[in-house]
Amino acid sequence: MSVNRWTLGVFHELSSASADALARLLTERGVVAQAETDPLTLAQQLVAEDAITSQLQLLTDSELDALDSLFDAQGSVSETPPEHGGGVDLPDAAHERHLVYTPDSVTVLRPEVASIWPDIRAHRAASRAVVTPPQGTHQSPAAIDVPAVMSALEGVEMLLQCASAHPVDSSTLPDDETWAQRLGPDALGQRPWAQLGELAQRTGLLGQRGQKWLVSEQGIQWRRRALVERWSHLVHTLWSQAPTWFTRALGDQAAGGTNPLVAYPLVDREVWDHWSELAHRVGVMVGGQPSELAAALSTQGDTKEVLQRALPEPLHQLYPDGPDSVVAAGVLDSSVEATLRRIGHWISGGIAPRFTINQATVLTGLQRGVTPGEMREFVEGALPGGLAGSVGHLVSDTLDRAEAIRVEIAEGGSRLTVADPVLEGLLPADRRLQSLGLVAHGSNEFSSGQSVEHVHRLLLAEGYPHLVLDAQGEPLDVEGQDVVLRLAAHGGAWSRADASALLQQWHQQQADAPAQWFLPALEVCISEKLAVRVGVNMGDQVATLQVEPRSVQNGRLRARDIRSDVERTIPVKQIVWIDHGGSASDES
Repeated sequence: MSVNRWTLGVFHELSSASADALARLLTERGVVAQAETDPLTLAQQLVAEDAITSQLQLLTDSELDALDSLFDAQGSVSETPPEHGGGVDLPDAAHERHLVYTPDSVTVLRPEVASIWPDIRAHRAASRAVVTPPQGTHQSPAAIDVPAVMSALEGVEMLLQCASAHPVDSSTLPDDETWAQRLGPDALGQRPWAQLGELAQRTGLLGQRGQKWLVSEQGIQWRRRALVERWSHLVHTLWSQAPTWFTRALGDQAAGGTNPLVAYPLVDREVWDHWSELAHRVGVMVGGQPSELAAALSTQGDTKEVLQRALPEPLHQLYPDGPDSVVAAGVLDSSVEATLRRIGHWISGGIAPRFTINQATVLTGLQRGVTPGEMREFVEGALPGGLAGSVGHLVSDTLDRAEAIRVEIAEGGSRLTVADPVLEGLLPADRRLQSLGLVAHGSNEFSSGQSVEHVHRLLLAEGYPHLVLDAQGEPLDVEGQDVVLRLAAHGGAWSRADASALLQQWHQQQADAPAQWFLPALEVCISEKLAVRVGVNMGDQVATLQVEPRSVQNGRLRARDIRSDVERTIPVKQIVWIDHGGSASDES
């Protein structure tokens, strides 16, 4: 059976789901947010075999037994009331979780679940003998392996920095070799790049648009935060999407209880190892055992206090490391690091980071709202020699010169206001700026047909400090305007608020452009030659037709009516729902 057949059935139901049910379904099936968030794309992800298997791994023996009974009785439950599910105790919210449905008053496995059930049954039988819960006698939760976590944090930031400069081409999550090629040949084997890439993806820092992997808006913001905040984000986002059997196992181990993995028969050593490796990267596990961080997470304790206690005493001092770079001798105070990340560019390091501070980074700091006074105060307090040092002199010079050129958004492009008489003559005469097509308006004002972003980059590249302002005259974070990817959730951690926002977006799209809403689904039907049931608004009622779509042109669907074997033309804007109805060949 074509997977697209099941896709249409899920597509039909997603937009009418509650926010709680949608968030639970997406999280349980391990759907990680991508650029495309239309219901058809999500439906295709939800019906994938791996996604359904991930959800079934959450079920206990008795819950799987209940679904197994439904599968065996699939053709003989017509006399059983649907609410009793064939006389078996169905898993919690089985309908909302898309495990079962009730056509014709009979509760059965959903077709996408039933299609893989023989494989699930075989895997379950085999896994009884191979599942072995993590070994080891109970001991107090392990201390966090801080150097290992810092290595992982540094690795994640290296990947984000790499993808920010050059998006990575790959239809699937890039492997070690792909990342190493981007980072440089010396990087191969240094770190588990593919695993760190998955960590970045699962926590919403890295996302996919088409065939490209890009840094998300969340990833850009993450790189501007201090160490404890960045670490905390990885920990909490990963924990919130981790399977119940995994968080229960760590919580029970940390508390000295019995390991509950035996209650989840589809969880084998391979899937356990996968999640435990990710947990090791962020410090939730150490040496195969839960850490003190896992103990705090499982009891909803103060994780921030655990993180801060694990780190060395924070420092307020930086040291010059060249004419335009600084280095810390250890973990920086959060406020110092937060300011440094706004006015500097991270080079390397986890516990002892190195940053570049140059003309471009100082200007970026101004655009992000750091005032000249705050910047000078930071340099005086954090660097030996303060403003008199080489880095301090660079900062002061850039701040003084930046006021001379102001760039603002204008109709048709940009407006430049120049406060320095020398620059008034220099800018239009500089051949390096010819592509801006500067047109003078009075003695100190110029216009350009280029965007503010383009003007900003060229002025920066040619050594002209400047300020970019919004319509209210406030600094505009130009780099922030270039966000390449906004995700609907923090990777695989779907909250109720995420799902609610997504549903509102879908409802608005459907109301604004109903023809466009169903067009992707109809294109799937046409390309796969699928027969479908469509609900058509006839004015006083919604008629259900079973059709084989042939083409869509000028907002009208041409399709063969399967029951009457005649061709119909249906305005797409009058379609109110689409559901699968079998393949065209089956119905002919």
